Amino acid sequence: MPPPSTPAPSPPPPYIPSLPPELWIRILTYNADLTHLWTTCRQVSQSFRAFTEQAFADTHLRHTAIHFHLDKYNLGGSTRRPEVVTTFTRFSSSRLKERVYFAHNQTDDEIPEFRIKKTGRGGRGKTKETDIACLRKLLLERWRQQVQDIRPECPNYVIQIGDMVNDTELPGLELDEYTGVEISFEWRRMLDAFFREQERMRRLADSWVGLQNADANGLRAESSLGVSQHREVAPQMAESRRKVAAGEMTQADQLVWSAKLWAGAEKGFRKAIRRARLKAHYRGNEEMVWAIASMEHMEGPARLLKDVPGGRVGERWFQSMYLPEYLLMDEWSSLQRIDSKAEMVAMAQ
Repeated sequence: MPPPSTPAPSPPPPYIPSLPPELWIRILTYNADLTHLWTTCRQVSQSFRAFTEQAFADTHLRHTAIHFHLDKYNLGGSTRRPEVVTTFTRFSSSRLKERVYFAHNQTDDEIPEFRIKKTGRGGRGKTKETDIACLRKLLLERWRQQVQDIRPECPNYVIQIGDMVNDTELPGLELDEYTGVEISFEWRRMLDAFFREQERMRRLADSWVGLQNADANGLRAESSLGVSQHREVAPQMAESRRKVAAGEMTQADQLVWSAKLWAGAEKGFRKAIRRARLKAHYRGNEEMVWAIASMEHMEGPARLLKDVPGGRVGERWFQSMYLPEYLLMDEWSSLQRIDSKAEMVAMAQ
């Protein structure tokens, strides 16, 4: 009996030459969705990680700005306050370029907006017009002090990348003592922190839309993201749909109403993301972790101090009841600062 014939080997796949790194970097540079570029494209492979990081190093990081606010206290609000804007100057000289340097670029025309109020006896005084050199010296002294006094719960800066604004961490932040006008930080970790929160906000927004659609179609919501915020407004959404069906509300009015509900949900999402950031930073500090968790118990006009677990008379954190209040003020102020800068960025585009 003749031996069985062996199958003929399949032909090799056609050779397709890969693109050179320079072209991949150029292609990735044109991806307008920077959050997707950093959080997704960068995770494809080791090569794509290198290409993506080079795209940011060549283009996006050079158009990033960090705005340091020079108020002694973080007052928030939408009015313009004295600030120092820092922008890209160079990378560290190491092979991997772990650190990036930003320097302030305040011009002499902008410095006169920063004023010194000289107060005499009796608490009265007038704004003194000093020369540019004195104003520049005071501005730099205040800026250097702000760099050294940064607190995670109330950063005195905002990071602007494109049209996105946030005040996430600047890991390894240092003031360059040699130049005196530069700061440096670990830029890859900075982008990790920044785009992690952007991506989380995007997922929460998608889950909100999914929950709305599921609720409108009488389906059970399976996603855990955004459920608590959705549960709070579900009765109002159901009532608006009833009014539309009964002719008591137009669909246009319902869209306006839905937009208002989303604005409230978005604010809740931002707070949740921010508080998760603080819990991660203070995970070894039991008092601060308790204070951050207690913030939600003190929001709203009907919340009372006695409702905070662990803070009642005789309980462990009774002497620390001031902390959640301070954290709420810092949170409000920081969110106001971010919103104010985001509005200015939107107006400038």
